[in-house]
Amino acid sequence: MSRRRVGILLAAAAGSALAAAAMASELQWQRQAAGMDAAAADGNYAREELHHAWSQMISDLHAARATLEAPQNFAAPYGDQNLATGYRYLLGHVHRLIETELHQAENHPYLMRYPSQFTKFGLDNADTKYLYAPIEPNSTYLLIGRSENSSHWRGKAPARRGLLAPRHVTFEVQSLLPGDSGEISELRAGDQIVTASINAFDLEQGRDGSFEIMISPARPAGYAGNHLQTITGPEEAPVQARHLMIREVFEDWARERSLYLEIVKIGKAGTAPAAPEAAVIGTGLREIGRKTSNHVRFWNELYGKALEPFADTNGDGVRRFPKNCLGVPGLSAADDGPLRSVSGGTWELHEDEALIIELTLPGKPFYAGLQLTDFWGQSLDYANRTTSLNLKQSVTDEDSVRRYVVAHRDPGLSNWLDAGGLKAGYILQTLHYLQPPADGEAVQVNCQTVKFDELEGALPEKSLRLDALARRKQIMGRQQHVARRYRQY
Repeated sequence: MSRRRVGILLAAAAGSALAAAAMASELQWQRQAAGMDAAAADGNYAREELHHAWSQMISDLHAARATLEAPQNFAAPYGDQNLATGYRYLLGHVHRLIETELHQAENHPYLMRYPSQFTKFGLDNADTKYLYAPIEPNSTYLLIGRSENSSHWRGKAPARRGLLAPRHVTFEVQSLLPGDSGEISELRAGDQIVTASINAFDLEQGRDGSFEIMISPARPAGYAGNHLQTITGPEEAPVQARHLMIREVFEDWARERSLYLEIVKIGKAGTAPAAPEAAVIGTGLREIGRKTSNHVRFWNELYGKALEPFADTNGDGVRRFPKNCLGVPGLSAADDGPLRSVSGGTWELHEDEALIIELTLPGKPFYAGLQLTDFWGQSLDYANRTTSLNLKQSVTDEDSVRRYVVAHRDPGLSNWLDAGGLKAGYILQTLHYLQPPADGEAVQVNCQTVKFDELEGALPEKSLRLDALARRKQIMGRQQHVARRYRQY
């Protein structure tokens, strides 16, 4: 580490007395927020506080379980298998929130997987690694990173040899995490505000792929490097970012590698967080229960009402997510640079059925992916099954059409989307364009449900086939990538 960087990270170390006073003030605030004063720390406070917080958490988890199954909360109407998956999904929220509420801290943050492959939610993209850290909007942080060859971020073709950076990366700070409030109205009210973002195309890097991003309330005078601003808006009503989100999108699972990343709060390097106290743990327990209940309610309503997978909820005569097909996508501007489009549908197939999805993509997408999820918005097992395919992983037929087959059994075709043992779920298509397609060009979608034994007659003779050995090699490559992506050993 350079002397300059060490100096920055240790800034304010000389003011240790001030830091200690600030820590004491913070602890006093935490106690007051939990309904206690200094005197109440004695006696039975800790036991009573923790018992009460635990009871509240369990009560909220019961409420989350009830929401999971309630038709009025847009629960998916798909029987025992879907419900069993739902219970695992609910506990995934608990798993994730235990880490955010009891282990993360704004003074000593770290980058956690959010979601991870075991805590999936929100229609997570199978090609994306999501990272999260809490931040304090009035403080300054330094995000330090390094990538492999990133020439494709500069408008060039990916290097032909060697390891590559992810296909695309975004860094953003935002005021609210979707789902925390429990109210779908947050999407309309604009409460979830991204105060600043940097995408891979604008990231300043050294020749060795290294980079730094300063995160602070305002850009310091004379600082011209990468910067994320945490406070925006008028002084009387500022918008304050409390969350750092990073998304790394992978296309070439064989050659692309995750970024090296670390985050530190200026002035806190070389220090340790305070030992946990009853007030802090009690607050964390309550937040685990509250946010779990809120997330289950929020995502149920978003899927069941806004996406219309099970019924026409707005009365316009059309389901936004049609059955056994995809809705027609439209492109829109995104915070992370490219023009983005997300469209979807549902699939519901018997063991002897298959769904053929034909896609014609206009222009040259920078990224395109098609995947399956369950009805809780969790991507299916993309390490051990071909439940997702991007441009690099799929093939185009001679007529420029990409034909995908959703089926419970392997049809021996390259573009097979494995149903993962589920009877039904969501289909999700994601497109990124650096330049919009020419006027009049649009994604063309055609779908056909056929008997599995009739697939051969419904597809071109030259559609690429895979034998059992080739399929095993394909899965092996996926397993290796996912192990690298999540650092599984």
